[in-house]
Amino acid sequence: MADEKNALVSAGRPMEDDHIDLTRGTDLIHVDGDQTVRDSLVPDLHFSPAHAKRDIEVMRSCIFSHMSEGLSKRIIEDIEKVLAIYNRKVLTHEDFLVKAYKLMVTNFEVVEDEKSKEIHHLKKKNSSLRKFYKASEARVKERGEEIDNLRSALARAQHYAVENYKAS
Repeated sequence: MADEKNALVSAGRPMEDDHIDLTRGTDLIHVDGDQTVRDSLVPDLHFSPAHAKRDIEVMRSCIFSHMSEGLSKRIIEDIEKVLAIYNRKVLTHEDFLVKAYKLMVTNFEVVEDEKSKEIHHLKKKNSSLRKFYKASEARVKERGEEIDNLRSALARAQHYAVENYKAS
């Protein structure tokens, strides 16, 4: 970890724990508790009074551009980290939704197949019950006719019996 920080320091990249010491014109960088010195991006502070205002502005712009560059890089890195975490969460949720959708479709297909088989079975049963009902109706009609024939035969037989008795 210390080697990585030293490599970044030597590359001129600002670190979270960069400190600027304006009294020496060098940046003091604290790496794992050790203090190392590198050449400053800030101009030397030994300047003439005539150029003081211009040099202060140059120095401020260098310091603030250096600091804002470091801050912006850190902010960008933080945003990238947050976006990576967010993207992982979004992908996880998308995967969950896709799996849930596939499971729902599979379950729907299974239920649909079961219901279609049940409907087919019920249609067959309904058809056979209609045939049985029609056959039963035909038998009832035949039996009704037989009963009517037997009643009329019984009435005639009674009438013949009375006539035969009178004739005898």
